[in-house]
Amino acid sequence: MEIIVLNILSAFLISAVAMPLIIFISNRFGIFDGISERKIHTGSMSRLGGLGIFAAFIMTYFYSILPALPAHVNTFMLTLSMFIAFGTGFVDDLKPIPARLKLFLQIAAAAIAASSGLMVKSITFFGLFPIPMGYLALPVTIFWIILFMNAVNLVDGMDGLAGGLVFIGASFLAALAFINGQQGIGLMAAVLAASILGFLVFNFPPAKLFMGDGGAYFIGFMYGILPLMGISKASSATVLLYPLALLMLPLADICSVIIRRRRQQKHIFTADNNHLHHRLLQFGIPVRGVLVIIYSLTIFLGGITVIMQYTPPQYAVLIFYILVGVTSLAFILLQILERRIEVIRQSEIVDVEESELSPDYTRQAL
Repeated sequence: MEIIVLNILSAFLISAVAMPLIIFISNRFGIFDGISERKIHTGSMSRLGGLGIFAAFIMTYFYSILPALPAHVNTFMLTLSMFIAFGTGFVDDLKPIPARLKLFLQIAAAAIAASSGLMVKSITFFGLFPIPMGYLALPVTIFWIILFMNAVNLVDGMDGLAGGLVFIGASFLAALAFINGQQGIGLMAAVLAASILGFLVFNFPPAKLFMGDGGAYFIGFMYGILPLMGISKASSATVLLYPLALLMLPLADICSVIIRRRRQQKHIFTADNNHLHHRLLQFGIPVRGVLVIIYSLTIFLGGITVIMQYTPPQYAVLIFYILVGVTSLAFILLQILERRIEVIRQSEIVDVEESELSPDYTRQAL
């Protein structure tokens, strides 16, 4: 236990110490995140924080995690996939690369990770009907990993948001792994969380730097592969539900944004201010208040995953479906509330315009 704590502490310290150095280098060479209408920050900000997260994790990984990984995992291929996942985003942070090339490299990283022994070979519905994936195992696994890589990148639009969500998610995954006696997987998840925490010290609002695409792709990639490492020892019916339940909020947010963009006849990858954190900010909630709300809901979902751990698979899946329904309902109610507030605002504007045009107002103006 002491060794585990030391490794976690080491990862945190390496990450925290690396961030000021990264800020200095970014200032020296002018490597800053762009400013746009949809971004909250207004000044020059380093976007290389992901380098510190990756460095802290990979140093601890080589020193202590590798020997503790499950025997069925090809560690060379797994390590290679990590470097590709991070490198893809990091290169894009330094000099933008074509979207198609980024997608190709993401697929390559996911395919190599899948080939290392992390494969979704079957899916079980309600813990009763196992369906072998067969030839679909590889594409399903690739889709799973790419889903989280891009999900984290898409929600990385506010100080402390993406890093905080994955920190909470990885912490719960570590706890679940230790509960199941999977020490290597638990240590990997805990070290990932510690590496992110060192970054959050400098990213919590007001942020001093961002993780960039390199950090978002890497922590999303790691979050995606962690549950896959435990499939050989647990039912895939529930193992794959934990990370989905933990990040239910941002995943639902992305689905909501895509639906809204399609209704507005926009491309699904068009940048806008329709994400959940933007919508909460429009209600007048401060940035830290938005984080408290989203963090609290994510921690609540983490508590639900712990309960799912101790329930039969069929009931765990039922709980998951209930979470999906409740989350969907919450987004629908939020949209209804936004519409009502907009109607009220429009009516107030009309009332003001009418009062300005009234004869009494005109006489007073004269």
